[in-house]
Amino acid sequence: HDEGAVILTTAIYIASPEGRTGRNAFAYSLVSRLHSSGKTTVVFRPIARRHDPLGTALSHAANPSGSETAYSRGVCPCHWRDDPDASRGDVVSAYHGLLDGPAGKPDVVVIVGMDGSPTYSPDAFANDCAIASDLHANLVLAICGRHRDARELRDSVDVCLAIADRYGTDIADVAVTGCDGSRAKELTDALSDLDVPTQAIPSVEFDSEDESTWATATEKCAASITDHDLEALLSHSPLPTVTPYAFQSDLVIRAAAQHKRIVLPEGMEGRILAAADYLLRRNIVDITLIGERDEILAKAHDMGLSSIESATVVSLSDPRHRDAMVERLCQLRAHKGM
Repeated sequence: HDEGAVILTTAIYIASPEGRTGRNAFAYSLVSRLHSSGKTTVVFRPIARRHDPLGTALSHAANPSGSETAYSRGVCPCHWRDDPDASRGDVVSAYHGLLDGPAGKPDVVVIVGMDGSPTYSPDAFANDCAIASDLHANLVLAICGRHRDARELRDSVDVCLAIADRYGTDIADVAVTGCDGSRAKELTDALSDLDVPTQAIPSVEFDSEDESTWATATEKCAASITDHDLEALLSHSPLPTVTPYAFQSDLVIRAAAQHKRIVLPEGMEGRILAAADYLLRRNIVDITLIGERDEILAKAHDMGLSSIESATVVSLSDPRHRDAMVERLCQLRAHKGM
């Protein structure tokens, strides 16, 4: 990129309502295609295990000579299950951390959603739609046509369109995988009246942990993604939605940049402790709690909070702090006769 140029990053979110769809082969082919076209591309997995073979494969496609800088992830699946609300905020923060990393803003971020199970999981796809909306990303629906007829495919896509709309995003592209022979036209014709670009992706063997399958997947899928399709996906504008989690992340990023100290007087209040733990765990601000340290730590332990120990705790029974606080309070209330 030219020095001083403003880089506008396009986010592409690939999601599927079910497992074993051919999504991973399509994602790998798309990342390879973007890399070969000269687009600086990185990969983000919002919800993925620490050992993420798919992320490793995709990051290699994005940058074969420096794959370690081309990949980031948000949270582990177990964290998502335990606290989805906090995890959504963490995913957004991790995503912006990737964009603002030392390598600079990329041209494209390819985001690959949750790893599905072999059975249909509407909740998993709904979560992907919600995160796509949080990240202001172009949503690509990867859906398998191998075991569906044209009517079943259309009904399934209609359900996915409705779910996406419910979460404030729209589907920018549909990749119908498992399209072999004459069935490719039959299946894509069933979607022809939708105002959404559609690709017929052939069946292809792809194993994230077997490099010998990567190039074959790219060769078989690449012909299905035309230059026109790619340009349409890159130029698509997602719905102008600002979700609460995106708004929260913006506040958190700005607060972390200033790294202030916050004094919270109600140190034994559960909601105060939970908020303090959230802020401390993410190193957003420094926290001072007013109360007795042993009592506060015992309460935090009972609540399953792990970061309260890093807070400064000031006891009202300590004369050094009490006298100083009384003096300061009298200064602030002097105009009221205190």
